[in-house]
Amino acid sequence: MPTLFFGGSEAKVLMHYDVDMTDFIHFQFQGDKRILLFDPKQSKALYKVPLSVHTIYEIDYDHPDYEKFPALKHAKGFDFVMNHGDALFIPRGYWHYNRYLEAGFSMSLRAFPNEFFQVMNTIYHVFIMRYTDKLMRKLFQSKWINFKEKWAIKKSHRYYGIEK
Repeated sequence: MPTLFFGGSEAKVLMHYDVDMTDFIHFQFQGDKRILLFDPKQSKALYKVPLSVHTIYEIDYDHPDYEKFPALKHAKGFDFVMNHGDALFIPRGYWHYNRYLEAGFSMSLRAFPNEFFQVMNTIYHVFIMRYTDKLMRKLFQSKWINFKEKWAIKKSHRYYGIEK
């Protein structure tokens, strides 16, 4: 399934993994784009927000605040720039952050899962996790968001033995 992406200069897409849990190839057609890419095993170092596919909103991956988010020091990933004509394979569940260095557009081609446990993982992410989070946001609004962000910080700091 093809998906087109357009972005203005300095536009950002926050750190996330794709909810449909598909492998995909990303093609850059116009403009340059910075990509940060992390293995799913890096989730705690990136402050994964529970019941969602993103990290804490206020983290600036271009200028990380290691005082406020010390677990980020443990994140090991890839940092590169995609130029016109570049292609990048991103396996399902991999974290990625994009920043357009100049106006541009790109396209992703997704490969939907075909093995039972992969399909079940996609179903969980798309229909259970996402809609549970939407319901909780509707019921509790900003209290839910604040609770999840504190939970993410607590989990990451506990994992790395960070006292704060």
